[in-house]
Amino acid sequence: MENKAPMVVCLLISTLLAGNPVQANPLTPLPQLAVEHPDLSQVVLTLQDLPPGFEAMPSQLADLKTKLNQQENFKAESLFAFHKQNKPFQLVMGFTTLLPTRADQVNFDSFLNQSGFVKPFIDGFQEASGAEVIEPKKLDLPTLGTIGNTSAGWQAVAKVQGIPIHLDIVLLRRGTVGVLTASMYLEGETPQIPIVEMAQKLDQRAKKISNLQEVVFGGQGRRLTSSPSSSL
Repeated sequence: MENKAPMVVCLLISTLLAGNPVQANPLTPLPQLAVEHPDLSQVVLTLQDLPPGFEAMPSQLADLKTKLNQQENFKAESLFAFHKQNKPFQLVMGFTTLLPTRADQVNFDSFLNQSGFVKPFIDGFQEASGAEVIEPKKLDLPTLGTIGNTSAGWQAVAKVQGIPIHLDIVLLRRGTVGVLTASMYLEGETPQIPIVEMAQKLDQRAKKISNLQEVVFGGQGRRLTSSPSSSL
């Protein structure tokens, strides 16, 4: 199960982001910002960021990146995946993508701002994995609102082969860098590294790597945060 999980999660979310873009208002054309292509290879988690017992998954990463980049209008710049098979089990993974233009950034932010953006993912995850997803809800964590220029997260319980697994996901944008990170762990167990801590580390690295111009709306920066926990 742990070997297939990152592939399923990444493919479904990248397909959703690439295949269902939110169209910008045609009455207010957005200027395209010419930016130098940044190196996002350092915007990942490493074993040094994780508690003892985690192992790298190198054999999966090359194949995962190839499959991700077969998605139309999508390119994964950097990826990571680690798992801890001994109790307590946890799998952590994530990837980055470049959002070089203002239109890209608006689409990303607008996507996260949709109240029902989780439902297509839930439906796709259930269809692709055969898992039953229950209790999906937005993450209700005050610190999530301090991560990135835009951030949102949700969590759910998925029954995979009859085993209840917690799935936590955070998506964020910092400047021209889009980040997704996910964590899976058994119900009733405490994750060795919380999803928000993972997102904070990735946001800090994205901020260091990219000193590119932030998107500004009407002269003021805009932040999107998760809303209070509610059933979706």
